[in-house]
Amino acid sequence: MKSEEYPPHVRLAVEAAERAQQKAPGFALIDDTREALRRVVGSPPRAKGRPVTPPFRSELERDFSLHLEAAKVAGEIAWWAYEPWRFSLGGGAWYKVDFGVMLPGGELEAIEVKGFWREAARLRIKVAASKHPLAFKAVTRKEGAWVEETF
Repeated sequence: MKSEEYPPHVRLAVEAAERAQQKAPGFALIDDTREALRRVVGSPPRAKGRPVTPPFRSELERDFSLHLEAAKVAGEIAWWAYEPWRFSLGGGAWYKVDFGVMLPGGELEAIEVKGFWREAARLRIKVAASKHPLAFKAVTRKEGAWVEETF
């Protein structure tokens, strides 16, 4: 199947993976790209031509998922999941983390992906970091590179 024949959401993921490969020469695309990307961005269109919407809430989150998949293939992380956990902040407030990551040593990290910060979002992640025994990080993309902030 040629890349222009992929459904739009898979084609975008293929292009992002190719960009990641150019930026990180050690990153090797998995032989069956369609199958690997199906795990990352969702299934191909279903019956009656209704496409499956990608699970991510933003393109930035989708791009970061491709970054995490490349890190997993490279052995830098052991596991990752999209929106795996909800944390109680007290008073009926909850915080849902964008990505959960397990490092090779078994340590867990909660990662929030942001294009820009609202004060309420920054406060939520700080409260969650103070109440729960995980490493909480925020990432954003600046000039094509992922920049981390630890809470």
